[in-house]
Amino acid sequence: MPDIPGKESKQIKIPYSLNFKKTSGATYYLNISYVLKNDLNWAKSNYELATAQFELPIKTEKLKIYPNSSLEIIKDNYKLIAKGDEFKVVFDLVKGNIIEIVKDNYKIVEQGPKLNFWRAPIDNDMYILKDYKEKYFMHLMHEVVRDVKYSIKNNVLTFSVDVINGTTNSSWYYKSKYEYKVFGSGDILFKVSGIPSGKIENAPNMIPRIGVKMNINKDLEIVTYKGRGPGESYPDSKEANLFGVYESNIDKLFTNYVKLQENGNRSDCSWVSLRNDRGISFMAVANDKFDFSASYYEIKDLEYAKHTIDLVKRDYIVFNIDYKQNGLGSNSCGQWQLDKYRCKFEEFNLEFRLSIFNNKEVSEVSLGREIIKTH
Repeated sequence: MPDIPGKESKQIKIPYSLNFKKTSGATYYLNISYVLKNDLNWAKSNYELATAQFELPIKTEKLKIYPNSSLEIIKDNYKLIAKGDEFKVVFDLVKGNIIEIVKDNYKIVEQGPKLNFWRAPIDNDMYILKDYKEKYFMHLMHEVVRDVKYSIKNNVLTFSVDVINGTTNSSWYYKSKYEYKVFGSGDILFKVSGIPSGKIENAPNMIPRIGVKMNINKDLEIVTYKGRGPGESYPDSKEANLFGVYESNIDKLFTNYVKLQENGNRSDCSWVSLRNDRGISFMAVANDKFDFSASYYEIKDLEYAKHTIDLVKRDYIVFNIDYKQNGLGSNSCGQWQLDKYRCKFEEFNLEFRLSIFNNKEVSEVSLGREIIKTH
């Protein structure tokens, strides 16, 4: 590094070569860290002052996987059970959702993906919270099932559900659709989409989030993900978090604010895996990218508890995967969310793969570089 006096700049040439063997499905970055060389009165040497990250111009295709394991389908009263390689997925034919996912007689998922549009209010929602609750009833968003269908072809179960998502007494709503493709390998291709309907002009300018919520076995507390980290991040507060593969646990994902509120979101993730101490894992792999959060608390726990001491851990993990979450803004002391960071009442499409596996047999990183093909 050349000597660069204050208020001046110089060009630096970084020697590098892209002539190396590429790994299918991998992403390559150049990370730059600017740190102090010597101890100063206000910080020690190696204190990081700034970072930058650049994705290198390397494009690799994901490894294509064609599952061919057999799948057994059993209809039992209101349940539809799909059994594969030492796993089973149970659907509710009335409510149209996953009741449980079991691997090696171990229940991993206690409630499957369910659309969610609410988050625990943050400090900067203080001036819009009254409208959210008393004008738009956003916290009372609910779902009505219109139709449930399923079919089996080439050892693949296709399960689809048409629903309406709306708030109490509202003239605006979503026409939404869930679709699952279940393979005998323990993989599920999941897709949920929504179309704004009704009197759209009556909808709010911003909604808290668009995503799905699941309840996961509380023992799957070790979290590994590829995305922005290691700290929490939101659409308008994520540049300080660099892309990488990070490992944490459910407790450490929690950000302990003085006033309890929405927290712990991780942005722009390619995949996330939750596992227990025996390696049994539940993984979501994005078609593109998603946001996720995981905690032992429901939204209403964070919304209504006065202090952290009032929180009581649930006996399951609340696992959120979001298409989009509203930005933070600075409305408690400044302006609202900028328009480009707002989550609006808009058409959405969220797709990802769910996989059940043991990470002692295959790594999360390897699975994250694969793509399931049906034919």
